[in-house]
Amino acid sequence: MGRKVFRKKKVRAVDMHRLVYLGNAALRTVSRDVKDVMQIAPVVKAMKSIVGEHQGLGLAGPQVGVNQRFFLMIESIPQGNVAFGLCNASSPCICGVVDDDTPFTYEAVINPVINSKSAAVTKDFEGCLSFPGYQGVVSRAEVIDVTYTTLDGRKIENRTLANLHARVFQHELDHLDGVMFLDKIDMSVRSPLIVVWRRSLLHRQTLIHDDEFRSRDYLDLQMLLKDD
Repeated sequence: MGRKVFRKKKVRAVDMHRLVYLGNAALRTVSRDVKDVMQIAPVVKAMKSIVGEHQGLGLAGPQVGVNQRFFLMIESIPQGNVAFGLCNASSPCICGVVDDDTPFTYEAVINPVINSKSAAVTKDFEGCLSFPGYQGVVSRAEVIDVTYTTLDGRKIENRTLANLHARVFQHELDHLDGVMFLDKIDMSVRSPLIVVWRRSLLHRQTLIHDDEFRSRDYLDLQMLLKDD
């Protein structure tokens, strides 16, 4: 009988990088610049899998525990019905789920900079995969001028983003500076932080909560915010 050979199991990037949640130090740490674009390629691949699974509109490095300045941003918004019904009728929320079978595609945005912002701002609901099940109203510039590097090393300069894409870019860039949408909620709104509901495939009302959040009530979450 021959000697049994044990092969080391290959660890996939998606298994190494998982979503982190409110209370994790990575979400409150200012990220450093990306020096080598190719080094983050496996992380980007894993993040695309994660954000695609959740049908999110964006995901930043710190949300998977990587404090480097890059994030994913949805390339185009699929046409379909907004599942939450809480945002503008023409577009989903930043954490929105769209009732559409079209796979989302994402662009990697590396070392992003906002060169200028429009004076005009809009208010809309935002949410976050690292704080699932909640949304708040946040004011953002309607139009921004940005510069960043792509995953293949190309420098994109003075690109103009408007409306939802501008909002996603600003939201994800905040993550790189240790800022969450919770820090920018408009407190003048009657219910500044609301619980989000969506319809499941069986049309039953279900909270969008991860297991870590299921046992926490509103006061527990408020304490996390206070501690941050």
